Amino acid sequence: MEWYRDDLDEARSRDPYPVLKKQLIDQGCSREDLENIENSAKEKVQSDFEKALKAEDPKPVRFIY
Repeated sequence: MEWYRDDLDEARSRDPYPVLKKQLIDQGCSREDLENIENSAKEKVQSDFEKALKAEDPKPVRFIY
């Protein structure tokens, strides 16, 4: 996205994740727990992405009326 977007700084300023992360830490969630959650999510996304790349293209559906 970096090569076609010129509003990345503005978009980062509206990112809710840093606020959520701070709120979780303030409520007692450890940084280690958050890091584990982030790593787990990244692994899941990577795994699903690789699975999607290997999947066959969907077949068009024909509706008969």
